[in-house]
Amino acid sequence: MKAAFLTIALGLGMAGCAGDGVETDASSAPVPAVEVPAQNGVKGQFEKFIALVDGLPEDVRATADVRREEWTAGMKANLIGAGEVFLPEAEKLLADAWDLGEFDFSTLSWAEEDEESEELAAQMSNSAKAKVGSKFLMALSEAAEEGGSYELSARAIAANRKLSERLLGSNRVLIENLVALAISSISERTARLVAIRGSFGEAEFKILQGVDKDYRKALADALRREWAGGLIPSLEKAKVPETGDMAGAKFDQEATLAFAKQYIAVALEEVEGTGLSLDKANQLMKEFLGEIPEEAEEKWLKAQPNGYGKALILDSLPVFGQALNAAVKSEASEGLTEVVLAAQRGLSETGKLPETVAELRKFGLKDGVVDPYTGKDFGYNPVRGVAWSVGPDGVDDGGLDKEEDWSERAKDRVVRVK
Repeated sequence: MKAAFLTIALGLGMAGCAGDGVETDASSAPVPAVEVPAQNGVKGQFEKFIALVDGLPEDVRATADVRREEWTAGMKANLIGAGEVFLPEAEKLLADAWDLGEFDFSTLSWAEEDEESEELAAQMSNSAKAKVGSKFLMALSEAAEEGGSYELSARAIAANRKLSERLLGSNRVLIENLVALAISSISERTARLVAIRGSFGEAEFKILQGVDKDYRKALADALRREWAGGLIPSLEKAKVPETGDMAGAKFDQEATLAFAKQYIAVALEEVEGTGLSLDKANQLMKEFLGEIPEEAEEKWLKAQPNGYGKALILDSLPVFGQALNAAVKSEASEGLTEVVLAAQRGLSETGKLPETVAELRKFGLKDGVVDPYTGKDFGYNPVRGVAWSVGPDGVDDGGLDKEEDWSERAKDRVVRVK
C-alpha cells in the first residue's frame, strides 16, 4: 500500500540528510571543475538545479553520505574550487520561486504497488539529487570557514537554507518537504558551529539572517494543498480491490471521507497553534481505527465493518506525524541558531554574554523566536554557556542533556552559545 512506500521513503530521506553515513577515507585526488550543463529545453528552476547538481564532480556525488567532517578534511581546496563555480550558479537558480507542479495522488492505483513504487521512486530521485547538492553546500561552507573564506561559507549556508525553502514551498510528495526540513536543520547547526568559533563578523551574520521562513506554516500549507488536491479526491474515487489481501473488504466511503476531512482540519489547527500538540488528532485517529493487532493486521481489517476505509486512512494520514515532528525539530534548530547568533553578537559588542533572553532580543533575537514545543522562550544559561529546547516531552529539564544530542531519546535539546 502507499503508506509503506511513503514511510520507507520518508525515513530514508531524513537519514540521508542527517550527515551520518558510512565512514570512509576521504579522497585527496584532484576534483575537476564543475561543468554547468546546458539548460536548453529544461523546464523549471528545479530541473535546472538538478541539472546543476548532475554537473558536480563524480568524487563529490559518490560520497554524498560520507560524514562531512571526514569528507571535507581531505578535499578542502578542491571543494572550494568546485564551489566557486557551483555556488554562483546555484544562487542564481535559488533567487526565483520554483514551480514543480502538482502531484496528483488520484493517478496512483491503490491496488498496484509496483506502479506506485516506480512513480514515487521517480519523485524521490529529484530529492536525492537535491540532498547531494545540500551535502556539497555544507561541505563547502565548512571548508571555506576553516580556510578563512568566511563570506563564502556564509553564502553556502544561506544557499542551503534557500534550497530547503524552495523544496518546502513546492507541492510535490511529502518526501520533499521532509528533505527540506532536514536540509534546514543541517544549515542551522553549521551556522551555530561557525558562530561559536567566532569566525563570522557582522557582514556574515547579515547574510545568514537574511533568509526568513516559517517552516511550520509552510509545511501546513503544503499538506493542505496535497490533502485537498490529492488525498480527498483519491478517497472519493476509491474502490475495494478485486484482488489482493483486501479483496472483498467492507467499505463505507462516506464515513471514511467524513473522518479524513475532520482529522485534517483538527491536525492543521493543532500544528498552526502556538505550541506542539496533536492530542486531538491522535485521539480521533485512535477512535476511528480501533485497537489494530500487530499481527494479522490485514486479516483483522478485512473483517471490520469499514475495513477498507480504515486501511486507506491507515495508509494515508499517519505520515503527517512524521512530517510534523521533522518540522518542529527543524523549527527548534532554527530558533536555537538565532539564540546563538544573538548571544555571539552581544558577546562581541559588550565583552560578555547577555544575561537573559530579554537581553538577547536587544542583540537581534526576534520576538517571534520561541521554543515550538511550548510557545515560550528557549531555555538559556549564560553562566554555563548553553541554550536549549524542552524537546518532544514538553518538560524543561534545565538543559542538562548532552550538548547537540538531537536523538529521539534526548529530553532537552541543548546547544552551546560559547
